[in-house]
Amino acid sequence: MGKKKSTSASDAAKVSRDWSASAISNRDVNKLRALGLISSSDDDIRLPGPVSRPRPPKGFTVMFVAFLFRGLSLPAHEFLRSLLFFYGIQLWQLTPNSILHLSIFITVCEAFLGIDPHWGLWRKIFYVKRHNDSNAPPPVVGGVGFVVRKEVDYFDYPMKESIQGWRNKWFYLRDTSVLGRRSNLPPFEDVLIAQPKKSWRNALSPEERAIADRLFDQVVDLKNTGGLTMCGTEVVSVFLQRRVQPLMSRPHQLWLYTGKDDKSRVSSADLSADELRDEVRRLTCLSMKDNIVLTSARSPYDLRHLSAEASVVAQCYPPTPESGVEPEDDDDDSEDTEDVQYVLEDSDVQEDETAEDDALTRSRRRKQINEDLIITAESSPSGQDNDADDTAPPSPVVKSSTGLFAAEDDLDLPADDDDVPLAKRAKLFSGKFELVIRVQHASVGNPKRKV
Repeated sequence: MGKKKSTSASDAAKVSRDWSASAISNRDVNKLRALGLISSSDDDIRLPGPVSRPRPPKGFTVMFVAFLFRGLSLPAHEFLRSLLFFYGIQLWQLTPNSILHLSIFITVCEAFLGIDPHWGLWRKIFYVKRHNDSNAPPPVVGGVGFVVRKEVDYFDYPMKESIQGWRNKWFYLRDTSVLGRRSNLPPFEDVLIAQPKKSWRNALSPEERAIADRLFDQVVDLKNTGGLTMCGTEVVSVFLQRRVQPLMSRPHQLWLYTGKDDKSRVSSADLSADELRDEVRRLTCLSMKDNIVLTSARSPYDLRHLSAEASVVAQCYPPTPESGVEPEDDDDDSEDTEDVQYVLEDSDVQEDETAEDDALTRSRRRKQINEDLIITAESSPSGQDNDADDTAPPSPVVKSSTGLFAAEDDLDLPADDDDVPLAKRAKLFSGKFELVIRVQHASVGNPKRKV
């Protein structure tokens, strides 16, 4: 009769999927630095040592190596930060596949739809699920995941079902502050079980659903472009090849990507075709024998290849409270989006794609417009706008989380004048009433003037 094996604390942690002492090494840290995924400064990194439960120093957060390889670097993207606060979950409660879902979603929005990640579209596609196993205690680390709804026709990305040892590769990373942001990631809180919240219901109002449906139709069209069905490896190859971390706070969106010298890149080194294929394969369950598609039938947007359709897009991020703490649950199944700040953006295509310098200048102006917009709304009975011109051609559509804007003219400024005030009007049609949105731009250094 063989000798009975003893169960170590490490084995117990693997069974319960609770915290255990970190196995990260200096070699791991050096590799992450070489790839540009973490800061090169020793002041921004802390190795936890032999402790079995995290105690991050003030200003630091708990980070997993597997998260960094799936598109997350700090400071975190505002969409991720807001999402965590809205759902009331900690970063470490997510799984690596959930991080990859977020990276793919943001890349689809920015590089293929030409919009910021849209909260309504996210809730149309994904729901929140607490992982349960009848044969084991609920996971403590990685106990919450984002799952694609069965009824939606989304990318069938071949994700790994199990990522061995990812819970043991954790360390402390400085959560750098972002100018103008109320707070960083949710502060670390050692909780054993993630409790479902009413915010997990992801209920969409009729107005939100109408816009989410329209955006999702574009996703379906993208997936089936050219008679081919994208599985999602083509999307992952975009941010890997560009050396951009989708879940990182970046100078600009992927549709404004300029190339090798882009400020969003975490590394100036380009990947060869074989290296790119290996990196994409590493994030899937595919083997060396499987064919991995890296190029989509529809090319992703960048600064030289913008959308042919001029549009103005309203940001739509998860609503978060002013204090930056977890929102209180209420009895209403639908999320309250009344206080969300929506920012209009001009994504007009440049007239001359060869004039890169002019395009860069215009993109910077558009970014400045985003920062300086003042939006006020007035109720107006439908059909009683004296400024409307019945003979005018249809205006471009503007997407938001509450309705569809029809912009009367574009928001671009003359290329040779940085100090031209902008007073544009747009109409928001939502069922039985009409809102008039007035937008005014004030140049840097001048006080903002309300409309």
